[in-house]
Amino acid sequence: MSQSDFIALAVIPCVLRLKVVMRRTGLSRSSLYSLMDPNSKYFDPSFPKRIYLTGRIGGAIGFIESEVSQWIESRITA
Repeated sequence: MSQSDFIALAVIPCVLRLKVVMRRTGLSRSSLYSLMDPNSKYFDPSFPKRIYLTGRIGGAIGFIESEVSQWIESRITA
């Protein structure tokens, strides 16, 4: 690979599936959904927004890796 190939790979956003986000944050599935639910008392508006990978609500979801990393960093400094 050339240097430009490595640079191109560095700027491509990576999508993390829910299980990977659970592993990285140390939170359970229900805790993550509580953070995303505006009606929950645990709602965190700074938590990364989910993206629908299949293009429809109720399908597979993912999270942008850089946003998850930033959120984890913000929790460390809080």
